[in-house]
Formats: sequence, C-alpha cells, structure tokens
Amino acid sequence: MTTTELNAAIRLLDDPDKQVYGIVRDKLFSQGLEIIPPLTQVLTSEGVSTLMRSRIESILSKLESEDISANFKNWQKNDSDLLKGFWCLSRLQHFSQSFETAQQLFDSIQMPFSNEELSNYSDTEKVRILNHFVYKQLKFRVTPSEEYFEPQYCFLQDVLKTRKANPVSMGLVYLLLAKRMNLPIVGINLPKIFITAMTYSSNQNISFYINPSNEGAVFSRQEITRFLNQNNITAKNEFFQPCSNSTVILRLLTHLEYALKTKKMFSKASSVSKLLKTFDNQLDKDTNWL
Repeated sequence: MTTTELNAAIRLLDDPDKQVYGIVRDKLFSQGLEIIPPLTQVLTSEGVSTLMRSRIESILSKLESEDISANFKNWQKNDSDLLKGFWCLSRLQHFSQSFETAQQLFDSIQMPFSNEELSNYSDTEKVRILNHFVYKQLKFRVTPSEEYFEPQYCFLQDVLKTRKANPVSMGLVYLLLAKRMNLPIVGINLPKIFITAMTYSSNQNISFYINPSNEGAVFSRQEITRFLNQNNITAKNEFFQPCSNSTVILRLLTHLEYALKTKKMFSKASSVSKLLKTFDNQLDKDTNWL
C-alpha cells in the first residue's frame, strides 16, 4: 500500500457507512504491524472525530492483541527464558518496547559480586546475600495493601523503575536475579501468595522455601501446610513443588486480570481474559489464587 493509498484508506475510517468501514478495516489489517505508527500518529493529531478515533482504537487494539497472543504462543513452546515471558506480558502496557530494550533494562542492574565469589558459601548464605542485594541495595519492596492491585506493578518496566511490585511480580524479579547468580531457585505456585524455593543443584528436590514478599524469609514445608489450613485451602502436592515458567506468567496474568477489573478497566481485562485462555496449562478454577 502506497502512502497515498494509506492516507485515503485512513480518511475513509470517518465514513459512517459500516460496509465501507468493514472493507477499509480489513485492508488496513492486512498491512500488519506496519500500520500501527501511521494510525497512532492520526490518533494523536488534532481534529480527529469521535467516530474515527473509536475505529482507529479498535483496529490498534486488535492488531496489538493478536501480536501479543502470537508472541505468547511462541514463547510457550520453549518457556525457559522467564524474562521474555515477563516482557510478553508487559507489552500489554508497553507494546512498542522491544525485547532487546527490556533485556538491556534488566541487564543494567549491576551484580556487586561474581558467581565465583559465591561458590564458597552455603545455600542459606547465598540466599542471605541475594536478599541483601535485592531488598537493601536495590531496595525492591512489595506494594502496601492499598496498592496491591495497581495494574502497573504487573509490568516489567514499571517494576524495575519504581522498585515496587505485587507478590507475584516480586517473586518473578527474585527468580530472575537468582538466575543471574546461578542459584537453583524455582517458583512455587502457592495460592494467595506466590513463593520460591531453593533446590539441590543435582535435582529439583526442595531444600527450603523462600518468601520474596517478606524480604526473602526462609521457611519450611510445615509452615506452608499451616498457612493452607489457616486459609481453609486443601493441600495439594503441586503447592509444594516447582512450577513451570509458564505457570509463573499465568499467575501474574491472573493477578493483572483481577487488578484491571477492580479499576473498572473492563476492556483491558477482557483482553487479558482472552490471553489467559491461550495457555496450554491453566490454574485450577476452584482455588483462590488471589
């Protein structure tokens, strides 16, 4: 499509005839993501009618939604890169940011020690070092209860910028920084509060559990059982075992969906709901995860 043809098609978005709009919309969709910059430019210009604005927003929303969904499906085929999964989710708010930019943003966090320096410490000591780095030096913290369901704290860029996170995104950051230290720390999909665990290097058997929402406090399996009993949740083996990276992202998406609904951002919440259904694994609907 030439520039002249493109401009003509965009002008026709103001045509009240729904049949004309349908033809133009499909023509614009066929151009793929390349159509986003010119449509965004028109959207932010002065004098755009309510009808044209609504139609452009609808087209942009569908294009972005389809691209994000395709990215998630590709990522799930090999979910070993947790940062990429976090980036895929964050595109719901920061669509145009590339993965390379997100990678650079995370890599800008300088580790004050080398993996060689850590090799002489025990696992418990390594976690203490990680905790000091995350909570004292970097000053990451979980949001106060009144900000728990602020959507922004589900997005990589916002979490790294503000150093504030909800319990799931805090756990995600904890896992990413632990990986930078080559620590065998994994995610544990515990209802109501996402946690992590230190495993033995030779396998994924649990050594001890860690609560990133409580500055990396270490605790035992018995304490998880007590927590489940206090919250009237039936204990399941999966609540004590390592979960996949897809499950970590699925958990954060579930938190985001609820956060958007509490803010009455129902259109965005609906987009997240559709995205949740594209995951091969699903959270148990009978369990209260929030």
